[in-house]
Amino acid sequence: MKLWPSIIAQFSAEEPSLRKGAIWVAGTAVQNNPAAQKALLKNNGLEPLVAILKKKDEDKEVRSKAIYAISCFLKHFKEGVEGFESLDGFSALAGILKNEQDPSILRKVVFSFNSLMLENPQLPNILLAHNIPEVLDGVLVKYTEEGDEDMVEKTLRTLHTLLTHSKTSPTTDIKKHIEAARTKFGAEYLGLDDAEWTELLK
Repeated sequence: MKLWPSIIAQFSAEEPSLRKGAIWVAGTAVQNNPAAQKALLKNNGLEPLVAILKKKDEDKEVRSKAIYAISCFLKHFKEGVEGFESLDGFSALAGILKNEQDPSILRKVVFSFNSLMLENPQLPNILLAHNIPEVLDGVLVKYTEEGDEDMVEKTLRTLHTLLTHSKTSPTTDIKKHIEAARTKFGAEYLGLDDAEWTELLK
């Protein structure tokens, strides 16, 4: 039906509700659908999505839907990961982790990183190149101080996936902050088993 150009055109619509709706449609279409993932890439749909991530004054609901669509687009799609990287998309996500004040958006990014690493073997090393362990450490410190156990659990899980899949050890500072989180909340409440704690702190 060749609807992709019309849908993608709405990613840049003036009205936020139109942008949000079009992005949701695209994200739902590409989820577990290799043909749709390729169609979105072929029709240059990735560029406006990355632009939304980079736009500092973007509507929060639009940005949230863009994160959803990008996560669906990147799953099991090596060419998509490469295209996203070429547009500095991972740098844009790192910027959200550093600067976003809305915890719901931060959770989406942290969760997306973890799930995508489990599905895309090349992703951990790409994230290392963007200093994501240090960026996640910043999230860990902030939300340990604020007492947000759920955010801390998700951040530790993502750090564990990143460090173990890339065969990298955490820095001394990151280890200190992990220990601080474990002491504050209790190891049994943070979703990691004994072996995973050992792997994370080795």
